[in-house]
Amino acid sequence: MTVYCHECGSRNLRLSRLQLKDVGYFLVLRYPVRCRHCRKRFSISIFSVAMIQREADARRHREDYEERKSLTANPDERTSKDQPDGSNLTDQP
Repeated sequence: MTVYCHECGSRNLRLSRLQLKDVGYFLVLRYPVRCRHCRKRFSISIFSVAMIQREADARRHREDYEERKSLTANPDERTSKDQPDGSNLTDQP
C-alpha cells in the first residue's frame, strides 16, 4: 500500500511536526504528514508511518550513493567547491 498526497498525487511525503490539534488524530490512530511537493498537510494511518520513513531513508541513501559515485567516477569533473583553490594557504618560510 503506497501513500499519496491527496492534493497533487505525489509520493514524496515527510512526517509533519506535531501540533496541539493533532491530539485528536492520535485517538483514531492517525499521524500528520506533509507533501514535499505541494506542502499540503494531512493525516495518514499510524501504521503507514514506517513506510514513509523507509521511503525517506531509501531516498537519502540513493542521493548519497549517486553523489559518491559521481565524485569517484570522474575526479576531474568535480565542482569548484570540491577542489581546493589555494586561497586559504599561507606562505611558509
